[in-house]
Amino acid sequence: MQKHTKANRTSRLLRREITPIVLAAGLIVGGSTIPVTPTEAATPTAHQLQAYDTVRLQVNGQTLDMQGLLSAGRTMIPLRALSEALDFSISYDSEEQIYTIGSGVNQLQLTNGSYGPSMTVNNIYLGDYDPINVESRLYVSYRVLSDFLGLHGAWDNSTKTLNIVQDEQANAITLATETMNESVNGSEISIRYPQVEGDSMPTQRINETIQAQAEKYLQGVTETAEERPDDVRNYEFMHDFIVTYNQNGVLNVLTQDYNYVGGAHGIQSRTSLVFDLESGKQLSLQDVVGANTDYLQALEDVARTGLTEMDMYLGEFAGFDEDPQFYLKRDGIVMYFAPYEYTAYAAGFPEFYVPFGDLGIQMPFED
Repeated sequence: MQKHTKANRTSRLLRREITPIVLAAGLIVGGSTIPVTPTEAATPTAHQLQAYDTVRLQVNGQTLDMQGLLSAGRTMIPLRALSEALDFSISYDSEEQIYTIGSGVNQLQLTNGSYGPSMTVNNIYLGDYDPINVESRLYVSYRVLSDFLGLHGAWDNSTKTLNIVQDEQANAITLATETMNESVNGSEISIRYPQVEGDSMPTQRINETIQAQAEKYLQGVTETAEERPDDVRNYEFMHDFIVTYNQNGVLNVLTQDYNYVGGAHGIQSRTSLVFDLESGKQLSLQDVVGANTDYLQALEDVARTGLTEMDMYLGEFAGFDEDPQFYLKRDGIVMYFAPYEYTAYAAGFPEFYVPFGDLGIQMPFED
């Protein structure tokens, strides 16, 4: 087993069809210039740029010469601001044609496929975080930076200003990434999972839970790969993770599996692991929201409304089971369902976000 390595990107589903990103000029990253190659998509015109409202950007109170944009209610940050003002590392894989933003356990991968620019976190696609390309300039959603890269913003609506600062509420822990990459009977297996550094009993308890899940996955898919008939194309297996919450003594690791064993597409599944760092205990949704059943009912109502309004809803949602699927974000809870559970496969993982404030929780997990 080895420390963090470059993520395996064999999954045809998790990485969209890729074409090079269009930029006005080569982006300087790590001392080299990222190539600029035209795409099939038409470049937006100046008139289209003028259709966006601009956002004044600040970092730690200092105003930038770069402006953000408002797009469909989202604040979009220019890619150049990430590398210059926010000091994020940005690398470019010329073979895969993927931009990687950030160097911690959570890394953004930015591609430009046949449906336009898209964003994943550790090769996992999570909802409405897609970037936009305006006049050959790439803009990244502030929300993805806040949710996964440890930034926090204060919005001043009167001046349309977003002041971005580093999140000071993160837990004082260090996370490392472990990998297990195997080739079995011609099929590729790629596994990444986090470990909390330290040797305390709670830390060991957390690490053992996360590692056991990864090893169980490896054992299962290895057996499946060994049974692949010779006349069937090679299988593909991927297990990856995202840290969705790391504050107030709580750590949330969301793992996602992708298994391709033939057919039109692979099958995806998720597991959300929420831990109390002080005890190492794994937390349920009821542990998070408390014993008040009104919280659970409010979450269920949001999920029911969201599902029934989806075009791909298949029906039959009667309420949560005994162990609802959820993960935490900085300021709220996301309820989610598996593909095919209540919607067609093309809907992916239906997600429904509820701010903590809507549940009467100002800041969860505080004493």
